[in-house]
Amino acid sequence: MINKQDYNTLVNCLTQSTRDNGNEFYLVKDNTPEHITAMVYELTHTINKDAGDLDLSYDILHSALNVLSNVDYDDLSNFDRFENTQEYASPYTATRLSYLNNNNQQDISDIFKEYRDIDIATAISIWYDNQVVNALALIVTNND
Repeated sequence: MINKQDYNTLVNCLTQSTRDNGNEFYLVKDNTPEHITAMVYELTHTINKDAGDLDLSYDILHSALNVLSNVDYDDLSNFDRFENTQEYASPYTATRLSYLNNNNQQDISDIFKEYRDIDIATAISIWYDNQVVNALALIVTNND
């Protein structure tokens, strides 16, 4: 079980940077303890199985950690990831469309078919939100 100090470190361990081409991305802060960095790598590896893009995996993890930044460690055992769901995906259509890749297109297509009356950007948003909820489950489960 993760202790309170490690939980607080994990929740605040990512920072945003910009590549030479102007694309922003998340990475682990330099001063993050090695065992927390290893936990982040394990989480992003698991998220990446569905996301199919490492930058997108870090983005999803960042969204999940952002949710947890508002949850006190002592309340974590009562945290309901479904009760705390909201829209995590970008409100901008172009950004939502950038989440689409070869690894998640079938999942997004299934969502699009299931809801029928939504546009593709909304289907992608639903997929992204589900990925954040799954990431929250990974983090909270690791805490049990």
